[in-house]
Amino acid sequence: MSLENYIREEKIDSWEGLLSLEPGFGEWIYRGHSNEVWDLEPSIKRALEKNRVINDDDDIEPENSEQFFLNEFKQRTHLYEVNQPQANDNISWFSFMQHHGTPTRLLDFTESLYIALYFALIDSTTDACIWGFNKQWVNYH
Repeated sequence: MSLENYIREEKIDSWEGLLSLEPGFGEWIYRGHSNEVWDLEPSIKRALEKNRVINDDDDIEPENSEQFFLNEFKQRTHLYEVNQPQANDNISWFSFMQHHGTPTRLLDFTESLYIALYFALIDSTTDACIWGFNKQWVNYH
């Protein structure tokens, strides 16, 4: 298959244009951004840059701060949640943290173009975008 079957860039300015792009369910995964210039970066990197903890020239890894957030989150979660991930299941903890608004290295994707559209438009004040990746290409790479 040619690369166009896996990656493409389209400018959409109407509902009909969006609907014409919808491929078969489950073939693609999507991520909505409320600003078209944003790169695919995890929330922890954006939070650290916003708070001037790191900048593009620093070698500080966001995982160090993430470990701090993880430890703090685990210490307090029992006050609010009965059902918690297993203590050593960090990926579930990171997912749980992200669901509650804590910055992590995870990026949320969805198989629904419409859910990605919601997240792209809900807080947008500029041109938004939806990242789309062919799952076959992602799995191969």
